[in-house]
Amino acid sequence: MPGAPRDPMPAASLQALAEGKVIAPVGPTGSTLAPLEVPKLWALNANNSRQGRRLVVSKLPPSSTAAEIQNYFEEYTKRLNIYKGNGEAVRDVKKATSGGVAMVEFAADVYATTVLALEDEIEYNGVQLELRRPNEYIITPPDKDKDPQLASDAVTSDVPDSTEKLVIKGLPVYLSSEQGQELVEAFGALQGWILISEVDSSESKVSFFQAHG
Repeated sequence: MPGAPRDPMPAASLQALAEGKVIAPVGPTGSTLAPLEVPKLWALNANNSRQGRRLVVSKLPPSSTAAEIQNYFEEYTKRLNIYKGNGEAVRDVKKATSGGVAMVEFAADVYATTVLALEDEIEYNGVQLELRRPNEYIITPPDKDKDPQLASDAVTSDVPDSTEKLVIKGLPVYLSSEQGQELVEAFGALQGWILISEVDSSESKVSFFQAHG
């Protein structure tokens, strides 16, 4: 009713809003309506989201199987220096019954991000594949207040997915990590830096970095 007093917002809700947290809306006092489902902040973080570990792969040969696709990306990822050397690199593959499309879920978001950056050289049985993120993929800014590494002046090799993560492609294959970092630091201080290379050949592939904000 116009002019009627409204229920004040609880102090806890006010504090949460001040801290930038998401508040689930609720009905009026005495309402039996359930609160709306609101994604929790940790679920919006690319590192905590299952979508952050997934890639949609298309242009697959119709005869390819989920097991064959999983084995291909498993072997490809394990050849790179970002592989942690413990367990599987690919958790699951779901292939559509038609259309040559599959959803590949990696064991870590860094594997998915790296393979996506190397899309130009991803060939399966002589066919150039196309890779993209799922439509539900959400990426957020880094939380510099909660991550002590982001508040440090030291350059870390851990470059998590965020809106401030950048990629450099087309690097000389002989470029070392130290040389690449020195080149990029000529344009400003770095927060994080990693050069992706093949373990056996040490051939440089691509690099990720985050500059000091």
